[in-house]
Parts: sequence; C-alpha cells; structure tokens
Amino acid sequence: MEEPEGKGKSKKLNFRQEILSGVESLMNKEMEKEKIIVMKRAEMEWIPFGHGG
Repeated sequence: MEEPEGKGKSKKLNFRQEILSGVESLMNKEMEKEKIIVMKRAEMEWIPFGHGG
C-alpha cells in the first residue's frame, strides 16, 4: 500500500514542476511580447523626432 502512495506523491511533484516550468516559459514569452511592444512604441514616438517630424 505504501509504494503507490509514494509514486503518487512523486507524480504530483513532477506535475507541479511541469506547471511551474510552463508558467515560467509563458512569463518569458510575455516579457518578450512586452519588450517588443515597448520597443515598437519607442520607435513610433522617437522616429518622428529623429526625422524632424
């Protein structure tokens, strides 16, 4: 009876790690999106000044 319980626990732990790594990669993707948005916004704001309007 003890063995399946241990396996279940390790499975839960792995599942939790998978979720955490998934969340982490998702956050990284969102960060990349934010960076791109910020850079594009900066371009939109700065290019007119750079070209004298």
